[in-house]
Amino acid sequence: MKRHFTCRMAYTPVYSKLGRHKDAWRILFNYKLKLYILYYCAFLSLSSAESGSALHAQSGLSTLFKSLYCNEIPAYTSMVENSVLDFQFRNDFCTPELMYKALTVSLTHEDNTFMATLTHDGYSHFGEMQATIGYARCFGKRFSIAMRGIYLLRHAEHYVSQHSITIDVSSYCQITPHWDIAMELYNPIRLRRGITGPEIIPMEFALQLNYQWNDKLMMHFRAHKWLPGSFDASAGLLCRPISHLLLAGECGLHKLAIGIYIPWRHLLIGINTAWYYRVSFSNTARLQYLFNL
Repeated sequence: MKRHFTCRMAYTPVYSKLGRHKDAWRILFNYKLKLYILYYCAFLSLSSAESGSALHAQSGLSTLFKSLYCNEIPAYTSMVENSVLDFQFRNDFCTPELMYKALTVSLTHEDNTFMATLTHDGYSHFGEMQATIGYARCFGKRFSIAMRGIYLLRHAEHYVSQHSITIDVSSYCQITPHWDIAMELYNPIRLRRGITGPEIIPMEFALQLNYQWNDKLMMHFRAHKWLPGSFDASAGLLCRPISHLLLAGECGLHKLAIGIYIPWRHLLIGINTAWYYRVSFSNTARLQYLFNL
């Protein structure tokens, strides 16, 4: 017993050094990956045969709005009319352990869109990963529906990982040339965490009403309810004073947010800062690439 304890204590510094080296390499790899993603998207934008058309730069305000919110309401994806590659990096409340990373791909051909998303919230020792695959279809350029299958993985160091599955459905409808409405329902069939576990995955219901005042100004009103859970409502503005500048603002019951986005050629580059009244700030960096198949 004494010998075993002594040997373990002797090797502890070596293990701690190896752990520090692994963490340093992991951080370096993450930064290199982000740089490669930025370089690759910029290269595609410059080298594409359609770079003269400048998809994002020439997109209307309504199209830019739908591409920004396609992660929250998937039915928007089929209304963008272009395929989208979207990267997001968010830090919540200035805490290194609360990092959110998302990669979204939507491939649009005529009225059909195929979607795939991979997200991770947390860091290497604990967090939740979500992988989705789905399909959206628009009808007559005024109505669209979407459905996604979702796989959830909760992991924490020294604990057994938890695997879950669920679905979400969403729809969009343009009521008039100025008014449109969208809604999304997450886990409508009330599936449980761990598939057969005691905890039901919370249902989420989102309703969004949009009004486009003119080519440079758009307003939206959003209500979000978790069951069981809290309720959130917000109102926002999207303004495009010049062709290569997009300003976004949102004020809600729980946060105040402002964002700056630059549509350039096929790219949309942006940052967003949200102040949660009771906690702190959350900062988001976003890179979006539009292309045609």
